[in-house]
Amino acid sequence: MKLLVIALAFLVVGFFMLAPASADAYNVINNSGVCSKAPGSAACQDNSSSKTDPLTGSNGLILKVSRIIAVAAGIVAVIMIIVGGFKFIVSGGEAQAVASAKKTILFSVIGLIVIALSETIFTFIVGSI
Repeated sequence: MKLLVIALAFLVVGFFMLAPASADAYNVINNSGVCSKAPGSAACQDNSSSKTDPLTGSNGLILKVSRIIAVAAGIVAVIMIIVGGFKFIVSGGEAQAVASAKKTILFSVIGLIVIALSETIFTFIVGSI
C-alpha cells in the first residue's frame, strides 16, 4: 500500500513537471517562424475562437464550478488529515485507535491525489472541447 501511494505521488509530480513542456511547445511552433513557412498546417491554425465560449471556454462556467468543487473537496481532505493527526495524538498507544488514525490519514492523502488528478484530467477534457 505504501508503495502504491509513493508511485501515485511520483506520477502526479511527474505530470505537473511535464505540463509546462507541452505549453512551451506551442510557443516554439508559433514564435520560431514555422508558421510563416507552412501557415496552413494544423499546428498553425488559430483555435482561440473556441476558448471564448462562456460554458466550456478557458474561463467558462463548467471549469469554474469544477474548480470550486475541487477546492472544497481539497479543504475537506486537509481537515481530515488534521483530524487523523489529532486521533493519532490522543490514541494513547491503543493499537486499534492508532490503526484508525493511520487509515484516516492514508485515505485523506489518497483523496487529495484523486482530487488533483481528476481536476487536471477534467480541465484537459473541457479545454479540448
